[in-house]
Amino acid sequence: MQATIAQDLARLDRLPVWPWHRFLLFNLGGSFFFAFFDIVVIGAALPAINADFGTTAAQGGYAVTAGLIGLVFGNFAGAWVSTRRSRVLALQSALWIFSAGMVLSVFSPNLAFLCLARFIAGFGTGADIGAVVTYIAEVSPERARGRITGFTTVCGFTGTALAPFLALLLTTEWTWGWRVLFAFGALGAVVVVATRRHMPPSPRQLAERGD
Repeated sequence: MQATIAQDLARLDRLPVWPWHRFLLFNLGGSFFFAFFDIVVIGAALPAINADFGTTAAQGGYAVTAGLIGLVFGNFAGAWVSTRRSRVLALQSALWIFSAGMVLSVFSPNLAFLCLARFIAGFGTGADIGAVVTYIAEVSPERARGRITGFTTVCGFTGTALAPFLALLLTTEWTWGWRVLFAFGALGAVVVVATRRHMPPSPRQLAERGD
């Protein structure tokens, strides 16, 4: 049995190209896109948020800090779920948590509520990043792993680059434009996670468990 599993994993590593449907690859890239978008968007939207809530730059910074703290805790939680349960469960639940945090951000009535929402969104972001990196490494053939990782990273950088431009477009003209930024992140993440219903499990994790 163990010999058969080892042979199957070795066969996967010998493949020269991505062996799964390309839709899965774009789905994972979308995960990086919205994760990196989330990390940057709060900073880009902060001037408009301060103007809307009547808070200072220092006070608004608490929302940024809350998101980063959530990211740290989420990364640990995502790693725990990935290891104890499954990579796919971690990937699905992380984006649902992120989406919930973004929706709460959209409807935040004050800075304190926004800080809580940003913590939740950051928690989902942290859990998702850790789970995606592990999952990509385990489902990718050895010879294609660098290219696949590079593609998803570029998707993340695209999200990072897009956030300031969207913020400039939306917050310059409308005081509520920052809420649309968070709505964009929430909607996109929901689309990504909704398409993860049939993600293949990690073959390496299954092999470790003897499944």
